[in-house]
Amino acid sequence: MENIWSEEEEAARLHARFDKISQAKFARDHKVPGGASMVSQHIKGRRPINLDAAKAYARGFKCSLEEISPRLAKEVKQASTLTQQDTPNLIDSFQDWRLQASTRSIQVIDQLTLLAKKNKLKEEDWQLIEQLVQRFSQK
Repeated sequence: MENIWSEEEEAARLHARFDKISQAKFARDHKVPGGASMVSQHIKGRRPINLDAAKAYARGFKCSLEEISPRLAKEVKQASTLTQQDTPNLIDSFQDWRLQASTRSIQVIDQLTLLAKKNKLKEEDWQLIEQLVQRFSQK
């Protein structure tokens, strides 16, 4: 069974990693969002660690995201699974649109299809595409 830490446990474990390490230098060198002030808030448990900060910590400490925050690692895994499950349906929608599309639209649809197959689309891209699918499916 997976062990998801509380925010307090995340903070305590992060705090232990900063033993004899300058928070300001670490934040600068590894581009922690919010800088040294945010590092301080994270290790004191005043602010929960967010995904961007967790990625910066993982890169800086050369460890996995799960070693910084099992909670966020689980969320990333779940989001990845959802996107991968949705990809074939949306790619099928692209091909349906292609049948009715103008030359310019076909070029865009082909580019989106290629990006989707390469997993290059971000969550906000998928949300926009889903809105377009719904809009055009109503016509």
